[in-house]
Amino acid sequence: MLLKKIMPESAYARVSRLYKKGKSYCYYGNKRECTVCGGRFRLFLPAGASNRPNAKCPRCYSLERHRLMFAYFLNCTDVFKENKRILHFAPEYCFQEIFTRAENLDYHTADIAATNAMYHINIEEIPFEDGSFDIVVANHVLEHVDNDIKAMKEVFRVLKPDGWALLQVPLDVNRATTFEDETIVSHEERTRAFGQFDHVRLYGRDYGERLKAAGFKVEVVVQEDFLSPDMIVKYGLFNSEDMYVCRKC
Repeated sequence: MLLKKIMPESAYARVSRLYKKGKSYCYYGNKRECTVCGGRFRLFLPAGASNRPNAKCPRCYSLERHRLMFAYFLNCTDVFKENKRILHFAPEYCFQEIFTRAENLDYHTADIAATNAMYHINIEEIPFEDGSFDIVVANHVLEHVDNDIKAMKEVFRVLKPDGWALLQVPLDVNRATTFEDETIVSHEERTRAFGQFDHVRLYGRDYGERLKAAGFKVEVVVQEDFLSPDMIVKYGLFNSEDMYVCRKC
């Protein structure tokens, strides 16, 4: 079980009991495995507006992008090996317990409104000193932000000189440039234009260039870079997105 490899026995037991409270018994099997909670199932739950099949873990509720991110953390980084200070915006339930109980992590959570975060702050105005964090995670946050370029620059500022950020967004690969229009304000119009009522832009293939403009060195990581075809199927990553690893170099 992947989770057991990175956590002290006492912390692992606590997290395991937490995840077992879910009604995952209906899906017992071995064809699918969640990289986050370590659960094994015959299939994952459908999720999203289109009811994507094999999308949501029935135990910890991780989605494809979460399972891919965690597999990246485990296989390609030292997140759980070295002492790190992390700032996590809009913290997902499936990650919080693990990061909080990892003994090597100084873990901080932030959100503009959510009650499950330590700090209620706007990512456009981060109230921390320059070079405060080793890692910043913001998963599907920037599409909600009025000034995403300002937010990217703030993330860059609070990172240590050798730090990095994982800044994921929904992206339309068929669109060359990001579309935004501040005159589109109603829920109905935003859903039609941007895909969701609380989104203020639809990112295109220029997303990496926007990140570079904020100062980052950007590496686009795809699941095939570090996972075998069998693992991609096992982890239910059929609809996963490319990861934008943003380094402050």
